[in-house]
Amino acid sequence: MLLIFSGVLKMRHCKFVFGIFFLVLIIACCGYPGEGPGAEAYADLFYMFPWEGKSKNDIATAVGLPFSKKLKGELRDYILITADSRWEKEYVLKYSMLTDEGYHFIERSGRSCEVQKGWFVVYNTKTNQGIALMLTYSGNWSMDIRKEGNQNLLTLDTSPSGLPVICTVKGLPMPGALISEFSGHWDYGMRPIKRFIRKNLMRRPGDDWPIVQYNDYFATFGDMNEELLTKAAKFAAEVGCEQFMIDAGWYGVDKDWNILGDWTENTTKFPSGLKAFAETVRGLGMKFGLWVEIESVNINSDIAKQHPEWFLENAQVHTERRVLDFGKKEVLDHVKAVIDNLMTLYKLDYIKMDFNTYPSKSSEGYKGADDPLYGHYKGLLELWGYMRAKYPALIIENCGSGSLRHDLMTAAFTDTHWNSDNIRNHSNLSINYGATAMFPPETCSHWTVLPEDTDKLDVLDVEGRFNVNMMGHLGLSGKIW
Repeated sequence: MLLIFSGVLKMRHCKFVFGIFFLVLIIACCGYPGEGPGAEAYADLFYMFPWEGKSKNDIATAVGLPFSKKLKGELRDYILITADSRWEKEYVLKYSMLTDEGYHFIERSGRSCEVQKGWFVVYNTKTNQGIALMLTYSGNWSMDIRKEGNQNLLTLDTSPSGLPVICTVKGLPMPGALISEFSGHWDYGMRPIKRFIRKNLMRRPGDDWPIVQYNDYFATFGDMNEELLTKAAKFAAEVGCEQFMIDAGWYGVDKDWNILGDWTENTTKFPSGLKAFAETVRGLGMKFGLWVEIESVNINSDIAKQHPEWFLENAQVHTERRVLDFGKKEVLDHVKAVIDNLMTLYKLDYIKMDFNTYPSKSSEGYKGADDPLYGHYKGLLELWGYMRAKYPALIIENCGSGSLRHDLMTAAFTDTHWNSDNIRNHSNLSINYGATAMFPPETCSHWTVLPEDTDKLDVLDVEGRFNVNMMGHLGLSGKIW
């Protein structure tokens, strides 16, 4: 595996040459059943799109929410394309023919992409015209296509409806959306959206970006120690990795790494101290990064016991976890101090911010900004803005159980995104195709973990398994020693 990886690194600047390979896969992957009423899914709808097309505008248009548009003709003439977000179906595109019942979807979990992505294409097969839409809100939302009297109306909105704008980034309100009208193939609807992201939302992290990163998670699954990680770091540096990333498990007491919230290093695992280990990594010529799940706390953590009033009140109750309410100033001040402490102690180059907890039971029962979830996301944007202003060189990765919060809001305030916790090789192909259909490839990241796994090796060879993950940065995990 080391020799294979070393050779693949020589091709790290050829990230975008495998688009045709992705295209072949999507023909086989589309067609999962639609979620909404009146949406009948057919894989052969893929072929109803012409290969050529035209974008109405070069750059997508930013709009506020709720956004509504009248659809001409009959609803049964429209193809609806959605993107799945469920496990083992991440980013798989679904082509559905609408019926007169229309379509309705509402996200209730509090993470924008729990069931499907906040991304849609609506295409009229008679007129050859369509519109692509992409959401700018990480919380709950709804999408409707229905008859309103003699009209057909498409509506994209937050849940609850009419949430106030938190901030505006280069003309894009948050909450809000990007829309792009097109004719012909639906990709001509997505190109202006990706151009908007590149022009107005993406940061340029520096001349050494993208990096080659090693992450320990799929080698240790949290059961790490200083000796083991030192060995891994030496091998990572040897094969050309430019950054060493410690995932979940570096905190807590003894081997119990589920105690989220206190964020102090585990001295049993790191007897010489995590700061000393970070210096070892840098001595090997690599940058250093850490994983945190800053929004969640374990009920047995000191912070949870000291401040039971800090929890988000409408979050789903997890057996062991709660969600901090970033809408409260004292909570936000606390998490800013946590970030400051980590930066002071370890001089982090990279921080992976995960979120594996459902932050909402639902939002429909609230009116506007009374929804506690809205206040939480307003606080999260303040935190990310604080981090960018105070630590401009710090790379922030957005992760939410993989891709469950991959939207334009997170794209505007973070630098890269972890596409999925699903790391099977044949899954990577469809995951990365769908992710890069919606977002610029340079903002999407995935790891190669099992390059020599025999499963479907005849379909996707070892070199190809590395190539399909060459996007935001080439990542490696698993046992490399």
